[in-house]
Amino acid sequence: MSALVPLFLLWLIARGGILAPAAGPAPAPTLKPPAPPGPSPLSTPAGTYRPPGSPPPFLPVTNPAAAAANANAAQQKADQAAQTAVLARKAAVAPAPWPSVSPTGLPPFPSGWKPHPRPGTVAVRAMQLLPVLWARGKGSHVVEKANGEWTAFKAQETSPGKKGVTAWLPSAQPQAQAASPLLNV
Repeated sequence: MSALVPLFLLWLIARGGILAPAAGPAPAPTLKPPAPPGPSPLSTPAGTYRPPGSPPPFLPVTNPAAAAANANAAQQKADQAAQTAVLARKAAVAPAPWPSVSPTGLPPFPSGWKPHPRPGTVAVRAMQLLPVLWARGKGSHVVEKANGEWTAFKAQETSPGKKGVTAWLPSAQPQAQAASPLLNV
């Protein structure tokens, strides 16, 4: 065991652990000077205190005509935003029907109508009408021009307990077509 101690000491010396010089004196701690005193809520006149880094206050308008014009512009923007919000709420509740004027030659629903042979072509409109028609109740229907042809959409249970909308086409083409007021060709 006595032979291990000198070997251990030689190993430490070779490594530089015992006799290695220190890197230098430790730096002396420095104290920061205190920050210059800034304004405080108690040392400023009432209503003029601003915390450091806050934006400058709004300056009062000395021109009454400019102030009135700014107020009118702000009121118009607020009115427009309110109207937009009302329209957005209405559109979310009930989508507006597609613009169409029903022709006079359409048969009464459901006697003169047959199931739509390609319901996938009007599936998007049927999904839009799902909450609208079911709000009126089972069996309610609406006739619209969808995908270029007159289609009746009816609220109906597609399977037990599952609400759906079915699409129907007239058994015969309508005799007279009404012109669409939105399209003039």
